[in-house]
Amino acid sequence: MDVLFALIFFISIGFVIYYSVKRSQYKTKEPETYNRVKNRVWYAALVALFAIGAGAGVIGFFSVIVLLSLGTIIYYIIKMIQTRKKDPVTYNKIKHRIWYAVLVFIISYIIVIVLPQPSSTTANHTNIAKVDSSKEKQEREKKKQADESSKKESESTAKEESESTKKESESIAKEESENTKKESESIAKESSESVKEESENNKREESIQKVNDEKANVESTKQASNVAAKAQSKKASNQQKQTVTTQRSTTNSGASQVTTGGATIIGNTKSKIYHVPGQAGYHMSSTNAITFQSEQEAQAAGYRKSLR
Repeated sequence: MDVLFALIFFISIGFVIYYSVKRSQYKTKEPETYNRVKNRVWYAALVALFAIGAGAGVIGFFSVIVLLSLGTIIYYIIKMIQTRKKDPVTYNKIKHRIWYAVLVFIISYIIVIVLPQPSSTTANHTNIAKVDSSKEKQEREKKKQADESSKKESESTAKEESESTKKESESIAKEESENTKKESESIAKESSESVKEESENNKREESIQKVNDEKANVESTKQASNVAAKAQSKKASNQQKQTVTTQRSTTNSGASQVTTGGATIIGNTKSKIYHVPGQAGYHMSSTNAITFQSEQEAQAAGYRKSLR
């Protein structure tokens, strides 16, 4: 509390000085502002005096009020003398203020007289209490320092344990990570090798299949060629036989018409029309005639059937 009242006192003194300077600046320029600043100076002075009195106790507080009211009475008596003839209105106001100050002075003075004064025993007790308070304060400080020291030691121990635990966990995590990495690399390598081997087997099988397919294609092509050659040879042989038979028939009969010679279809090489037995034109000149074994053979050779 003493520190608080001392702080209030110094702040009030600062305001007193500040407003005193401002008052001197506005004294002749702005009378209204001058009066406001003057009142603030008084307020700040009152707060400073109250702070002094409160710091000194109840008796000290009312003693300050006694002194303050006495000073106020003296000040207003001087102002009243100065304004008695010049400004009657202000004179009356000051006279009332003097009565207020006298009343405050009397009340404060009575309180100071009535209240018991502090004895020497009380002062001694106060001094003893201050000494005890100082010792308690020192003991509290020592205890606080001891607590801080133990707290720092515990924090240091906890920090060391935390660091060691952290290092161990990091080491374990690192080993597990390396083991996992090695296992994954081994699995990936085995998988890659198996995939590679499977791919090579597939390629080998594809190559074998391709060779087999090529062989089958060659054989099928060869067989088709043989079949086509046989069919062509047979066809040529049949045509030759038909031609020989036709020539013989023509020579023997001496007629101008062609015979089938065992074939049932006769085609005209100029008109590309073939005739079947029973149609008109079935017996035609041998110079334009060609024979077929079936209608399919004639149609395959590019001939169409006669409509008559």
